[in-house]
Amino acid sequence: MTGLSLLAFLGHCETPESPKFGDSVVSAALFLMDRCLKNDGIMTNGKNGGHEAYEHAIATYALSELYTMTKESGKEIPRLESVLKKAGGIIVDAQTKDGGWPYGFKGEGKEDMSVSGWQIQALKALYNTGRNFSGVDRALDKATKKYIPAIQDAEGAFKYNPDSTTGKHSLTGAALLALSVWKGTDSATYKKGFSYLTEKYKNPSPGGDFYAPYYNTQVFFLAEGPAWEDYNKKFQPKLLDAQNKDGSWLKDGGTRPDAQIMNTAWAILMLEVYYRYLPTTDKVSGLEKK
Repeated sequence: MTGLSLLAFLGHCETPESPKFGDSVVSAALFLMDRCLKNDGIMTNGKNGGHEAYEHAIATYALSELYTMTKESGKEIPRLESVLKKAGGIIVDAQTKDGGWPYGFKGEGKEDMSVSGWQIQALKALYNTGRNFSGVDRALDKATKKYIPAIQDAEGAFKYNPDSTTGKHSLTGAALLALSVWKGTDSATYKKGFSYLTEKYKNPSPGGDFYAPYYNTQVFFLAEGPAWEDYNKKFQPKLLDAQNKDGSWLKDGGTRPDAQIMNTAWAILMLEVYYRYLPTTDKVSGLEKK
């Protein structure tokens, strides 16, 4: 939740120097960095479970974007680069031989597109820093050229894991975003998947959970053209109308007490897709390593 919230602030171009939200950015960053430095590089809440892989990737994603923004301003955060080196190494090492990521950090077990989607976003954010973090390019190549094509079904959807019989429309956006940000939009895999997604979301709605819309909005935005214009014209008003009076989206409930924080952050990120400062969705061309 801290990583997602930090991404939302960064997407609004808030940095440690921001008059109103600078303290929030700093506090979030220091919290995540402290988790990394005290836990052998892994950023989690300290409780074992399947959530760890998500937490670490989201935290790495957020700190990577923070690094890029502060680097461009000439005021880098001390120790942040060393934190990212550790955090990125954990993600690279956790990738399986087939190119995906399972739950956990040992690179063992069944790959999972839900988990893999966040690792790929984190790796792309690491790439965007311009630093030569070891293995990042190679891991992204393996994920997008080997793993993702292997889990696409006959209709164009992408599977939860390789053993699944059919794909899930809720994960197709995650796979397509990975291809969108890493050299994959010219592939037959992408084109088939995008055709499937366009057909499934002819009348897009935020619904009761923003996981799939978070990915879909970015995919359509990067695709540009009529597909994006049609999606945005239908989806954006519904998302705006769904906002609560206090500025949040959806309500607490179900099995996740933090669902409202999570969905609010995703809603903000969807609305920021138009102007985010060097987002992870920034395209590969034109980026130079330093």
